[in-house]
Amino acid sequence: MSKIVRLTENDLIRLVKRVIKEQKLNFGSDSKENLRALISLCDKSIAKPDYESDRMAKVIYDAIDGLGTTEVNIQLVFRHARAGGMTPFCRVVKSYKTKYGKNLFDALDDDIDVKSDWDYIFQPLKSLSDMVDVEDWLESEKREKGYKATGY
Repeated sequence: MSKIVRLTENDLIRLVKRVIKEQKLNFGSDSKENLRALISLCDKSIAKPDYESDRMAKVIYDAIDGLGTTEVNIQLVFRHARAGGMTPFCRVVKSYKTKYGKNLFDALDDDIDVKSDWDYIFQPLKSLSDMVDVEDWLESEKREKGYKATGY
């Protein structure tokens, strides 16, 4: 026998907010798809490209431009961007799109074909992808922006 539960609008709002707050992105073992997911998260980011992210985007562009790919340079950029969390990583992603007119994942996907290369370039980002709390990250980004804007 089914039981009918009645919820008020406030109960439903509170429940939905709690589910969203608890939302975690658990990534699998496919480095290529994990990188795609991380890059797509940057669409939600309010991070703006800056001088450093423009430089890092250029390093990635140079690494995949022409014949061959210099995976070590891509990995170094990801290692450097990872140090500050998702926001610096998203700055690089947005810088790449702004400067070169192409989504970073699509540019990498056009150039990288071998699973071991995807694993290699994704390795420094594993700590970001292990457990990304999307809601907390976006909220901290907004607080940081407010802090920088007011100076407090």
